[in-house]
Amino acid sequence: MASDGDRSAGIEHADALAAAIDAAEAAGMLAHGGPWGQLEMPDPVNGACCIASAVKGPQYCTCWEPEFDAGQQDPRPGKPGQRAARCPDCAYRRDSPERSGDDRYNGDAEFLERIAVTGEAFWCHVGIRRAVALVHPSGARVSLLHLGDYRPPVVGGVPYKADGTPGELCAGWAARRRAHLSREAAP
Repeated sequence: MASDGDRSAGIEHADALAAAIDAAEAAGMLAHGGPWGQLEMPDPVNGACCIASAVKGPQYCTCWEPEFDAGQQDPRPGKPGQRAARCPDCAYRRDSPERSGDDRYNGDAEFLERIAVTGEAFWCHVGIRRAVALVHPSGARVSLLHLGDYRPPVVGGVPYKADGTPGELCAGWAARRRAHLSREAAP
């Protein structure tokens, strides 16, 4: 049986965790509504299964694990390449969902332009595994709304495809980057 001191320490710990979660949300380090953002999460165990769900509710449960559309082979180190041409659903196409503001996709036109200007690498998604659902240890499953939820293993800053080969730089990004650099170099 827990003593009053143990209960008091547990309440202080829970209060501290709740405050830390609130601070992370306020700072933009955690999506408002928990780690799953706008995705409505069920309460698969009708109560608390982890400390986060006990303190903040089922939306904050950290027990969920991603389910992927493809198996992942161990990364085989190598030099990453660059795609020769834009893929059919390249984020840098004028009519892409990312550039059109579709909330089901990561990024937007401003983000894509900024990383092309700064030179922050943008990797093509072709061959990269994608999370399609979240699965709880209880067996509950929630389909993901985000169609671009790519989660490759990353080694040395390079994402790896499901077959274990290094990812490729996006051809659309590379074209935008070259255009920016040529404008910058022009007198």
